[in-house]
Amino acid sequence: MKQNYNLATSTNFRFEVTPPGFDPEEKINFFIQNVDLPSITLSPASPSNFINNKIAIPGDTIEYDDLIFTFLVSEDYNNYIAIYDWLQGMKNHEDENHTKYMSDCNLHILSNNKSPNLVITFFGCFPTNLGNISFDSTSIDPIPLTCPITFKYQYFKIKKLVEIV
Repeated sequence: MKQNYNLATSTNFRFEVTPPGFDPEEKINFFIQNVDLPSITLSPASPSNFINNKIAIPGDTIEYDDLIFTFLVSEDYNNYIAIYDWLQGMKNHEDENHTKYMSDCNLHILSNNKSPNLVITFFGCFPTNLGNISFDSTSIDPIPLTCPITFKYQYFKIKKLVEIV
């Protein structure tokens, strides 16, 4: 096997999300500015059969941190409104089918030559926070509006698409 000495860079990614109720072919561009791959934690277990010694062993529960990203707001606000409508549609729901409010999201990690390398799929995503948008009339140069957003999800999986050599 050949060794790859190229380093991953922080600018090689694409993010896709399709809110429930939208046609999957109708992609909404969120112009993602930054996104963090959330941390995962395996909580240790403490067996009780060791006298006077508290030891830790691998546990059986993985906890996933929130998926948080910042996007550029489009001039027509379509991307902001799509998430706003998604949040509004989830509140005060009467039915027990919670999955209809969830969507899978994909974070595509690209190689240095911009070809797909990995896809990280977040299963069962739904927004929990649509952040603030700051308007500022004192700015001399126009500054694109950004908005942070927070998602909860069930879990994520990483799929390697190609071997880079």
